[in-house]
Parts: sequence; structure tokens; C-alpha cells
Amino acid sequence: MSTGDHRITHLELVAARAWPAAETERLEGWMLRYSDGITWRANSVLPCYDLIECSLDKAIDHVIEFYEKRGTPPTFKINPESRPSNLDEELEERGFRKEMITHVQTVDLVDCLKAPSSFSVKVADSLDRDWIAAYGRLAGFDEKTLDARLKIMERIRPQTGFACVRAGGEIVGIGLGVIENHLMGLFGIITSLEHRKKGVGVSVNCALVEWAKNNGATQLYLQVEATNEPAMALYAKHGFKTAYDYWYRILR
Repeated sequence: MSTGDHRITHLELVAARAWPAAETERLEGWMLRYSDGITWRANSVLPCYDLIECSLDKAIDHVIEFYEKRGTPPTFKINPESRPSNLDEELEERGFRKEMITHVQTVDLVDCLKAPSSFSVKVADSLDRDWIAAYGRLAGFDEKTLDARLKIMERIRPQTGFACVRAGGEIVGIGLGVIENHLMGLFGIITSLEHRKKGVGVSVNCALVEWAKNNGATQLYLQVEATNEPAMALYAKHGFKTAYDYWYRILR
């Protein structure tokens, strides 16, 4: 996938709809998002387009006020196409720290490599109690965090697929796929500690890729932190390559 001609912005907007915030406020070309302070993706500014009438200083001041009123650190999600073009430099000068560099990786479905699948995977089109319980257990979320994340999932409007792998009667691996038009995003691929490096994650990915193919997707994307080497190794097996990076600017 080429990253020119505003395709980064298009993919960022698709990804935002795949992980929707509880509250969104528009500030000209910016989207201010808030969701109980849970997950940076749903609690940050997405500065996709230019400011027209509002000055950059006043816009940043408004962002600071918006998040401080809600009790969460003012945060921007920055990528190479963020606007205005000097935003990242201005945020650094104002004390916003650069954190959590993340690779956005993509692959055309026809080029996605299908590794051998060792486990049977079920992909459901809606949340159920078992998947929810496994999500909280495998990720180690407390009750507040799990509740906030589930509310985000319940707000997703594009088509969803909830994958799970069972072993010994227990769910040991899960994942989420979200399709909008021809794009499918992969989210929340988690494997139990006891079943890592046994092919569970590969099996979940393969099942979601097949589900995407059956539902009309032609391209896949995912977001993985630059420090998460095991996940990047897993995704490389399927042919994913980094299209661009994003990072957060956080005022703590």
C-alpha cells in the first residue's frame, strides 16, 4: 500500500471507526476523542486536516482544556500526514512527550501468506460471554478497563469477527477483525502464556484472514508497537510490512 496521496489519513480514519471513541468533538480538521481514559487510540486527537480559522496555539490550548476537564492527559496521535505539518515540532516545544511509536503494517490479501494452522478457530459475528471473559483474563484487565474496552467494541459499526481458539475446554487465544469496505483491521490478538509459541496466534490470524476473504476484504492492516518484537515476528509470517509509523505526544 502506498502511503502517498493522503492514504495514511484514509487508513487512520478507517482505523478510528474500527475503535470508536465514546465522545468525539471536531475542531476544524481535528478530531478530539475521549473514552473514559482507556486506550490512547480512543483518548487522543486525530489531526487529519488543517486548521482554517483557529491558530495552532489556540487549538492546542483548547485540546489541553478538553482533556484536563475529563481528567486524562492531553494527547495527540501523530503520523507523517498530521496537520499542520509543523504540529509535531510545536508539541515537542510545548512539552508533549513522544511515546509509544507504533508500526502500521499492511498486506494485500492475495499476498498474505497462510502459515500452517495448528488449532481450530471459531469466528463469531458478535460478542459473547465466553469471548468477553477470555479477553479480560488473557489480557489481565481490571473490571473498569475491561468494561471501557467492551463499550468501545459495542460501538463498532463496521462488520466484526470475534475469533477464539479453545484447548482443553478453555479459550487460549482470541482476536478481532473489523471490515470496512475492502479493508480489514486486525486487533487484540492475545494468546495465553501457557500456549505461546505453539501456533495459537498464527491460527487466529489465518482464521481472520479467511473470514476477511469470505466477506469481501482485499487488504489487511494492523497496528503493532515498535517494541513488540514477538508480535512483529508473527505478523511477518503472514507477509505484513510496515507502511508508516504513528506515535503519541502526551502532556504529563
